[in-house]
Amino acid sequence: MALLCDRPHTRFVDFDNARFVASTSRGMNLGDKKLEMGDEVPRGALDARALRLLYDVNRIETFEHASKLDYLREACARRGTSLEPEEPEQVQAASQLPKKKAGRR
Repeated sequence: MALLCDRPHTRFVDFDNARFVASTSRGMNLGDKKLEMGDEVPRGALDARALRLLYDVNRIETFEHASKLDYLREACARRGTSLEPEEPEQVQAASQLPKKKAGRR
């Protein structure tokens, strides 16, 4: 079992470019889409501030950290989410997508 202290601190996460996966067993709603544990958070769906808030409350994990956690790695495999690193062209194209801001509810 991985320790929480192995999880990268918020200061060391690049919320503008990192890839994230839903990490809670309850899943999470993202607009009109329901993400289950192991689903990738679509790039451009949220801005860096919203991603940071979800990360702070342990609703999402970075791909790098998810690959170290057995339960999350297995959930990603069940959901068809590949934890392999992206090719540089995919990262560049994804970083140019407009980001949506999180609104208050």
